[in-house]
Amino acid sequence: MPIIRSLTYNAYYIRGQARYKTCFNNGYIESMNNVVKLVKRNAHGFRYFDNLRKRIFLHLGCKCEK
Repeated sequence: MPIIRSLTYNAYYIRGQARYKTCFNNGYIESMNNVVKLVKRNAHGFRYFDNLRKRIFLHLGCKCEK
């Protein structure tokens, strides 16, 4: 049941004696996961993992630092 509640927009959780209502979803993380899967599918010719990692960061808009 907690997994189903975490996928909804309005979720309730209990911490100590207090009950909190939060408004969150995992849409942003799912979109990042989809981008990684698409890059992996299209980048089957990369020889080194580091190049694949750089390509994923490029598509996600993150800085790639070594």
